[in-house]
Amino acid sequence: MAVIRTNKWGEMFLKHVRAQKDSELTYQRLFAQPLQPLFQFGTDTELAMYLEKVGLFTIKDTDALSLFITKNYWSVLQEKFLQLKEAWNGPNVPVYLLLANEQLKKRQTDVKGMMGLSFQNGIVLIVPETIEANDLFALLIHEYHHVCRLSHTKENEETITLLESMVMEGLAELAVKEWLGEAYLAPWTSLYDKTWNDKWAVIFIHKKLQLKGRRRYKDHLYGNAKKHIPPMLGYYFGYQLCQQAASHLKEETIGLLTTPAEKIYRYGSIENGFKNDKP
Repeated sequence: MAVIRTNKWGEMFLKHVRAQKDSELTYQRLFAQPLQPLFQFGTDTELAMYLEKVGLFTIKDTDALSLFITKNYWSVLQEKFLQLKEAWNGPNVPVYLLLANEQLKKRQTDVKGMMGLSFQNGIVLIVPETIEANDLFALLIHEYHHVCRLSHTKENEETITLLESMVMEGLAELAVKEWLGEAYLAPWTSLYDKTWNDKWAVIFIHKKLQLKGRRRYKDHLYGNAKKHIPPMLGYYFGYQLCQQAASHLKEETIGLLTTPAEKIYRYGSIENGFKNDKP
């Protein structure tokens, strides 16, 4: 399975646009319908709207799409996927590479203009048309690490705790660091290195660790200005937690892939402010 040739979807879409056929219907048929097994929305229209909201290109982005499908991203991605699969003994899942819209490309300070969505049965990568090869690899590392961990934990959107979500994000970025170095880490991994406030963990994190279901704690992961929760707080906390736990346990990503989140939390004592239980 592995990397799906979504560049062929793009070619078909551009043919319909040039022929002035029903672009909206074709867009949904080509870019939403094949992803329904992952997302399971009620209709292709609903899924297309959701995908555009999280960053998928629109029917107006034909110039960017034309450039995107001329690149060699798919072959490179297939090679890298096989490397990761062998290294982590991971599952063989489909990887869908799609073009980002303008709004997502502008989000450089938190997600570097790209987005990944992971499920036990597949990965969707949404990236700019001129993405640098190692940035694409970093995104794949992060998302495939999620898939590998999910294959062990068997968690889903309704059962996963805030603690496990933070650990998943932290471990995935540790994997990026191991494979590519600090230069390719997500911006949120160092977001509060100089401005960390101990009260944030006390107020927004520690008492919520066992909350289940992403919808119940998304604000604690992504932040919420109205609730005074700093942006990407849970992501940042998760990375710092995992980085310190890896140091204490003297483990690399492969060893931590199946380590329970509670153990990582216990060994994630941070000297410069985090007040977790000492190992």
